Amino acid sequence: MTIMQNIYYFALFILAILVGLWIYGHKKENSQFIQGKYVLYTAGVTLVLYIVFITAGHFFGNPANTKTNETTKTEQVASSSKKEASSGPKESSHSSKKSDDANEILQAMDAKKLAKFNEELLSSLNEDQDFANNGQKGYSYATYIDTLAYDHNRGLIVKANADFMNLSDPQKTTVGQGAQKLTTTQLVIDGMDIGSDSSAIMTNVHYGSERIGHSKSFSPSNFKWK
Repeated sequence: MTIMQNIYYFALFILAILVGLWIYGHKKENSQFIQGKYVLYTAGVTLVLYIVFITAGHFFGNPANTKTNETTKTEQVASSSKKEASSGPKESSHSSKKSDDANEILQAMDAKKLAKFNEELLSSLNEDQDFANNGQKGYSYATYIDTLAYDHNRGLIVKANADFMNLSDPQKTTVGQGAQKLTTTQLVIDGMDIGSDSSAIMTNVHYGSERIGHSKSFSPSNFKWK
């Protein structure tokens, strides 16, 4: 209930009292008990207040309803905000780009890019050979390789030297895996995104004109030797 309503009801209360007293004095034939003009004044004031309330919308307006409407609007806005947030861009595990497979990247290169890549790959092999000759550990695999290059039809071609032929099969596998890792590393150096789930590069090992070993089809990091 608003202040204006309180004033209006108070005026009605005073008017009711004055009317009652005026009727009582009229019955007693005592016109001086309360004069009718006061009743009329009060009635006039009450009427003016009523008109003001009707015009301003304070009399019939329900503050409780107004508050409820405001609360409802607030809830609607909050609900709308939640819907917008939930319908916004979702960043799930699918939003991150899946890393490419090394074999697929090499196969996608055109002749010009592949030729440049093979030059860089051979340069990296020579660098690893220098590291091995200087006594650095982890590069000895490179001393058993003459040259290597990737071919669209045959995969990674590793040409081994005579010392390679004296190695055991597990040692030969280590050399083959070293060549595969070197090729993958070169792709990363060139800015390619290689995933941890990328399969090893399909590899063929040659001594002279003879193929003496190759990657297993379903496990390219493992080799089959003659």
